[in-house]
Amino acid sequence: MRPIILIAILALPDGTRANASPGFSKFPAPVWSGIPAPAINLDSHPDAGRFRTVLRKAYGQGANFDGKFTIASWGCGTSCTVIAVIDQSNGKVFFPKSVPFVSWAGWWHKDYGLSFRKNSRLLKVSGQIAGHGDFGRYTFEWTGQDFKLIHKIAAAPGNPE
Repeated sequence: MRPIILIAILALPDGTRANASPGFSKFPAPVWSGIPAPAINLDSHPDAGRFRTVLRKAYGQGANFDGKFTIASWGCGTSCTVIAVIDQSNGKVFFPKSVPFVSWAGWWHKDYGLSFRKNSRLLKVSGQIAGHGDFGRYTFEWTGQDFKLIHKIAAAPGNPE
């Protein structure tokens, strides 16, 4: 009887296994088809002007997250990336307080860093948030101004292969 139960559990759709992270499809976002703002709004956040080059470049590539947003990322050292979110409809820039940067130094797993989709509100992070706290796999939902943690699986950093 045990093999049948195990097969049944493994055959469940994405995000339904016990302790499994929700799948991108569980948090759909309509893909926006409007006309982007003529330029990024560097006055919308105090730090936007400081990172204007990388923000403008990312903005110019179009939406890549939650239908009408662009996630911009750039390095902040070895195995580290800072993120900002830009609204294509008005050029507004957000620097999420809940995920200011992601690091994966010392994280010895094949999945690391950020994962997101144009047609979903989810951001998945593998590693460590802001360089402190637990290593693990985190799932956040975009609220329109910041990310809200909806799932976390703490994990040991692993071992070098």
